[in-house]
Amino acid sequence: MPQDARADLSFLQSPQSAMREKRFTATGELLCLVDEAGAEEVDDAVRAAREGFAEWSRTPGEERGEVLRRAAGMLRERHEELARLEVLDTGKPLREALSDAGGAGVLSLLAGHASTTCVRGSHTPTSPSTFAYTLREPLGVCAAI
Repeated sequence: MPQDARADLSFLQSPQSAMREKRFTATGELLCLVDEAGAEEVDDAVRAAREGFAEWSRTPGEERGEVLRRAAGMLRERHEELARLEVLDTGKPLREALSDAGGAGVLSLLAGHASTTCVRGSHTPTSPSTFAYTLREPLGVCAAI
């Protein structure tokens, strides 16, 4: 089953991209074909992320928190399935993959921060003649491999 690159919640297929075999490292069994994204697909993904960022940065903190809470719930529901996919992808032991697939707690923590920190900033006491206020805002698009 081919696995296409994704951006903007849609699948991307480029005539310039090549399909790569993904094999289970333990047995060599062919798992799927993966569409390798090229520069054009990466540019499309960055463009989609920038468009999404514009809307996300205007989203109230409480709503951002709710989105992250729902995502954490989805991760919890599919925790074992995601761990088993990690085993197929990397060949690592299931016990280790179960530990790695535990990102739901981090999302829950970030949901709490989004719901409170983004709603209100914080005052930092300095001197009587100054006022220091911190308001956290989204910075922009970042990429991770």
